[in-house]
Amino acid sequence: MVTRIPGLLVATMAPLAAMLLSTAAARPLQDNAPPILPDPPAATEPTDQTPAAPQVVYSRMLPNGVRVLTQPIDGTHHAAMLVVLGTGSSHDPSDAPGLSRLFSRLLTTCSAEEEDGRSAADLDERYPHGWNIRSFDAMSVYGLVVPSDRVSEEIERLARRLRTIRIDSAAITRESLILEDEMRSLFDERPLIKPMSWLVAKAFRHDSGAPRGIDPVRLARLAPDRVQREWQQRLVGGNVTVVLAGDGSRIGLDATVDRAFGALPSGERPNFPITVRPVGAVTRDIMDSSDLPSKRHHGTAAFFAPPVTHVDHPAFLVLATTLTHYAATLPGAESRLDFQYNMLLDPRAAYLTPHMWRFTKEGGPAAALGWWDAHIKKSRKFTQADARRTLGALDWQLGAPLRGGVIDELGKRPALLYTIAFATGYRFHYGDEAFWQGYRDRLQRLTQADLAAARDKYFADDNRAIFILKGD
Repeated sequence: MVTRIPGLLVATMAPLAAMLLSTAAARPLQDNAPPILPDPPAATEPTDQTPAAPQVVYSRMLPNGVRVLTQPIDGTHHAAMLVVLGTGSSHDPSDAPGLSRLFSRLLTTCSAEEEDGRSAADLDERYPHGWNIRSFDAMSVYGLVVPSDRVSEEIERLARRLRTIRIDSAAITRESLILEDEMRSLFDERPLIKPMSWLVAKAFRHDSGAPRGIDPVRLARLAPDRVQREWQQRLVGGNVTVVLAGDGSRIGLDATVDRAFGALPSGERPNFPITVRPVGAVTRDIMDSSDLPSKRHHGTAAFFAPPVTHVDHPAFLVLATTLTHYAATLPGAESRLDFQYNMLLDPRAAYLTPHMWRFTKEGGPAAALGWWDAHIKKSRKFTQADARRTLGALDWQLGAPLRGGVIDELGKRPALLYTIAFATGYRFHYGDEAFWQGYRDRLQRLTQADLAAARDKYFADDNRAIFILKGD
C-alpha cells in the first residue's frame, strides 16, 4: 500500500502503471566500471527534438555493506533519493503479520533524534515534488524528490532519521488503528474495490492465517522494544541500497553519502523467512450485495504468475498485456478490462478485472466470464508481434535509453525521477545487467508456441481465482 504519493507523484505513477510499470536502469557488471548498455528497442513514439540519453548507473559498496547506486540524468534540477530495504510483507514474522506496513507508517510519523513527530501534511509541505514510503512483497522503499541544492542536506537528514526513530506504544497503537481503518475501508466501505480486496485476501495468505499478511489487531499488541529490535535487524548495511537519480547524482555527493549511510550498522542481509504465499486457485464465488447500484456488477479474476525471475515470466507479461488490449471488445456492455498486474509491485499474480456495468440480468457477470474464457482459449492467437509491442511499452524500464520525451518531462515533472530511481532499485534487487538483458532478449525471441504454452499453463482454470459482486 502507498503511504503517500502527493501531488505530481500521483500524476506520474498513474500513467506509468497504465503502461505496465516494469524495471529500469542498467547496472554496471563491475563496480564503477562503464555499464554495458543493451541495444535500444525499435522506436514506438515520434522522433523528439531531445535526443535519447543512455542509462548509466554506477554501483559501489560502502565498508559497512550499504550498496550505493547513482544514476546521472541531464535535463533536471532535482534528484530522487531512495533507501531500499531487502525485506517486505512476505517476510513479516509469523506472529506479526503486517509489520513491514507498520514500519512504513512509523517511519513517516515517529519522532527521531533532533526531529519531532511528523504528519503527512508536514511532509507534503517540505517535499512538494513528492515523497513515498511503501512496502512491497520482498522490499521496502523510502524516497524523496528534492531540488538539487537540497540533496546533501536531505541525505544527512534521511540517514539520521532511519538510525534514530523512536518507537513507543502510543505510536504503535495510533498507526495500527489507521491500518485497521484502511482494511475496513477496502473490504467494507468501497464496494467496487471489494472483489479485488477479497481476492488479495483469499489468494495470498500469511502463515498466521491473516489475509495478505496484515493483522492490525496483532500489530497493536506488539511491545515497542520488540518493534525497535525488528527495525534494527533490517537496518544493517547488507540489507540497504541507496539510490540517487537525477541532477544530484552528478554533483559530487560521495563524501556526504559515505558519512551519512556509512554510519548504519555493518552486517549481511538477514535470511528472512517467507511467510506470505499464493495459495492457488479459489473456488468461484458469487456475492449478492445491496451496496452496489442496481444492475451494476463487478467481477475479478486473479491469475497466478511465475516469479519475475522465471523463464516464463516474459510470456505471461505478453499474454496479459495483449488480452487487456483486446478485452475492450467484450460484447453486450460498456466495459473495460483493467490489467492491474504490475511487475514492480507483485511479480506473483495478475488481477484482471472486467467492470461489468449496465449488463442485463440475462447477460451479467456469468456471460462476461464465459466470453473471457473463450477469448483466452480460442479466439486469440498470440504472435511474436505481440511480444515486440510489449517490449516497446516496457521501453526504458528494462534498461533502454531514456527517450527524449522522458528527458523533456523531467524538467516539467520532477516526480518522474522517483519512478526512474524506484525502477533502478527494483532492477538491482531482482537481478543484474545480464539478467535484464536476457529478459529483453527473451521478449524479442518469443514464438507463438512459447505464448501458447504459457497460456495453457498460467491461464488455466486451476491457476486462477474468481469473484463476482452482484448489485441486483
